[in-house]
Amino acid sequence: MPNVRSGPSASYAIVGRLTNHTFFVEVIAKRGRWFKITKDGTTGWVNSHYLN
Repeated sequence: MPNVRSGPSASYAIVGRLTNHTFFVEVIAKRGRWFKITKDGTTGWVNSHYLN
């Protein structure tokens, strides 16, 4: 399960996780290989490797 982080790097704190059953998130920004997303009231950053 991908971690949702407070900033665009693996060194930032984990603020949530995406489950295998997460099909849609709203992308609100992009920085390099990281996307800022929001899902069910949680906003954070996910590595692009985990998004299609």
